[in-house]
Amino acid sequence: MNRVKLTKESKVLGCGDRGFSSVLGEVTGAEVLGFEPVSEMRIVAENNRLQLLSSSIWNRAPGRSFLIGLLTLAYKKILKSKGKISVVIRYRILFMTKFKTDQEKFWAEEFGTDYIGRNQDPALLAANLKMFSDVFASCKSSPTNILELGANIGMNVKSLQLLAPGSEVTAVEINSDACSQLAKTGCNVIQGSILEVDIPNTFDFVFTKGVLIHINPEELGRVYDVMYKSSSRYIMIAEYYNPSPVGVIYRGIPNRLFKRDFAGEMLDKFTDLRLVDYGFCYHRGNFAQDDITWFLLEKSNA
Repeated sequence: MNRVKLTKESKVLGCGDRGFSSVLGEVTGAEVLGFEPVSEMRIVAENNRLQLLSSSIWNRAPGRSFLIGLLTLAYKKILKSKGKISVVIRYRILFMTKFKTDQEKFWAEEFGTDYIGRNQDPALLAANLKMFSDVFASCKSSPTNILELGANIGMNVKSLQLLAPGSEVTAVEINSDACSQLAKTGCNVIQGSILEVDIPNTFDFVFTKGVLIHINPEELGRVYDVMYKSSSRYIMIAEYYNPSPVGVIYRGIPNRLFKRDFAGEMLDKFTDLRLVDYGFCYHRGNFAQDDITWFLLEKSNA
């Protein structure tokens, strides 16, 4: 790999463990100062210096290829801006020693990586633009602070950035290979399980799309809590709808896809939520989606 060097003054101020530090040196050629384990990092570039602000502890190191991709992207942005930007990228790592459910492990490992190749069709971006434009039309104002749970490589994020270019988007994703591509969108990335993630602030628009259907049904209450607590106003659920819970064989594998009335369960669980609008995206229609039904909910006290 070719090193990207800034100036002889370039330094890394704060870093991760020795393996992480070696990646920094490989990518940047910069001087490394210290080896403090971290789980949260914010890469800041200012005056030709890369700063890594960190806290907490890594339970397990992320993939080397992911770190190389992330840091290479950061340095490319620094060079392009000629050192004039202050914040390059923000990324939080939330790793566990083991996953709580089989479904988490399924998406974090090989199957989740293979899914990336099926999730890059330009037609999907166009369909997402249509769907989100319909959803935003029912909002009283365009969201400026957005959280997606289960973002994969960021096809939804890209649509949101086009529809609401001034908005700040944060995305949670469990698969490290998907995160390496997700980071390229420029959104704030949180790598980890939705069941374990700690969202430190609130967002005026929180959503899932094709994600709740893959959550272990016994853990849905936890995800509903995360969505509700992290939203200051709107919650959007875009999933496969069924009036009663049912399991579906997914690509020949049982217990990997579940249909139900996710929005109805949230309305029952949180009495201050109200249904604003809903819609259906037919697989044979213009801007086709995979028969997804979306529901827009709003906190009544917002």
